[in-house]
Amino acid sequence: MSLSGNIAEQLNEKTKIIEFFSLAHDESTDISSTAQLLIFIRGVTQDFEVLEELLGMCSLKGQTRGVDILNVLLDECSKTNLDLSKLSGVATDGAPSMIGVNSGLVTLLKKHLQEKNINAKDLMQFHCIIHQEALCSKKIEFQNVMKVVVSTVNFIKSRGLNHRQFKQFLDDIESEYGDLLYYTEVRWLSRGLRLERFLNLIEEIGIFLAEKQRDVPELKNPDWLCDLAFLVDITNHLNVLNTRLQGKNQLISQLYAHVSSFQCKLTLFRSQLNSGNYNHFPNYKKMAEKFNKTAINFSYVEKLDILIQSFQDRFSELKKSETSVGHIQQSFHDFS
Repeated sequence: MSLSGNIAEQLNEKTKIIEFFSLAHDESTDISSTAQLLIFIRGVTQDFEVLEELLGMCSLKGQTRGVDILNVLLDECSKTNLDLSKLSGVATDGAPSMIGVNSGLVTLLKKHLQEKNINAKDLMQFHCIIHQEALCSKKIEFQNVMKVVVSTVNFIKSRGLNHRQFKQFLDDIESEYGDLLYYTEVRWLSRGLRLERFLNLIEEIGIFLAEKQRDVPELKNPDWLCDLAFLVDITNHLNVLNTRLQGKNQLISQLYAHVSSFQCKLTLFRSQLNSGNYNHFPNYKKMAEKFNKTAINFSYVEKLDILIQSFQDRFSELKKSETSVGHIQQSFHDFS
C-alpha cells in the first residue's frame, strides 16, 4: 500500500468513531495562479478524545464560487464516509465565496443539509480568528514607513550584485546579522521579523546605500525612525498573539481568552503611551531617547485607538458567544 493510501485509510478509521466534528476551510492561490482549497477536520469521540487532521487539499481549476467549494467539500466528505448529521461547526475566512448570504459556501451547505433532512439551524459558523487578527492589524497603516522599507529591501535583494555586496559588507564589519529578510504581503504579520531586522541593520543599510550613491533621507530622519521603531514594537505584540492562536488542541474558549487578554493589553498600552510610559515599546523608547524626544506622540495613541476599535468590531460576534464559550471551557475542566 502506498504511503498516501495508508494515511487515507487511517483517516477513514478515525472518522468512524467521531461523535461530532467541525470543518475549517482555507482557500489560497499558489504561484501558478491555481486556487488551492485546504479542508481540516476536528472531531471528538465518545471518550472525549479530540483529533485534528487535514481532510483534503484540492485544486480548484476553474471558478472559486461557493458552489464550486461546496462540491469539493462534499466530495472529500464522501471519500471518508463522513456523516454530515454530526457536523457541528464550520470555520472559514471572510470571502464572499465562503460567507455570502445567497451563494456563499456556508449558506449552500446549510441548504444541502436541509435537503438531506439534517437540522442546520444549530450549525455554528466562525470566521477564522487568525484571519480576523490579521485584518485588524492592517488598520494601523504606516505607509510612510513601509514604502521606504520595501523599496530599500528590494533595491538590495532584487539585484544580484547589490545583494552579494551587501552580504559581504555585513560580513566584513562582523555584523550580528548576515542579511536582510524579504518582505511579503501574503502574510501581513510576517512583516514583524523583517521590520525588526531592518531596524537592527539601519546603520549598516545607510552606509551601504551611501556607497551606492542612493539617497534615502528617511533613514536619517528622527521622526521616520521613531515611526519605524513604534511599528516594530506593535507588530511584535501582534505576532505574539498570532503565535498563541496557532497550534493544535486549543478549544475556542482558549482562543477567545487569548484575544480578550490582548484587548486588555491594548487598553493598557494606550493608557501608558498617553502618559509617556514606553516600557512596552522598547524599540520606540530607545529611539526616542536617542533623539531626545520627550513630548508624547499622540498620533501613536490614535493608532492604538484604531486597533482597539478594530478588535472590538471584528470580534463582536465572538463576544456574543462568551457565555456558550465559557460553558465549553467549564465542561472540559469538569471532565478532566
